[in-house]
Amino acid sequence: MPFSPAMLLAVVVGGLVVCSLVATTLGTAWLQGPPVTAPAATGDDEYERTLLADIAADPDDSVALVSLANLLSTRGNHGEAIDYYERAVALDPDNPSIRLDFALALAESGNEPDAELQYQRVLETNPDDTEALYFLGQLYAGWQPPRTAEAAAAFERAIVAAPESVSASQAELALAGLRGLASPEPGP
Repeated sequence: MPFSPAMLLAVVVGGLVVCSLVATTLGTAWLQGPPVTAPAATGDDEYERTLLADIAADPDDSVALVSLANLLSTRGNHGEAIDYYERAVALDPDNPSIRLDFALALAESGNEPDAELQYQRVLETNPDDTEALYFLGQLYAGWQPPRTAEAAAAFERAIVAAPESVSASQAELALAGLRGLASPEPGP
């Protein structure tokens, strides 16, 4: 069966969301500096054991907590990841990067109200955070029933905040999808 424009748009937007999740995780790691211990060549399991040992040695090691939470979230273990994000947020409540990662895991686990709260906390710190605006729009668009007007408003804010950013490009595509268009309207 051939793809309709709406189905193709959904696939493209979904792919962009996955790319953005990976970029967010990598960006968090870059902003926080090198990981506590580099992943071993034998894979993620050894890296996880190393992070767990680091946390056991220093339960207040927010970098290890976030690194482990990101690893677990990437694997799809959102419930486990959320526990570590909660601990990291308690240690560093003003860190928007941790809150954004936390919100993504909450959204992926289906906990929309808590994800919304975390996105809003990021936006309290920086009202023009295009990633938070884009992901908040995605959250509203996927809400059951969809909160379409709020999604559109979040996408529009992301576009205005940083028109040349990747998040703004994603927001344009998502906004076009909300409006039932095959592609965003060309700019002036």
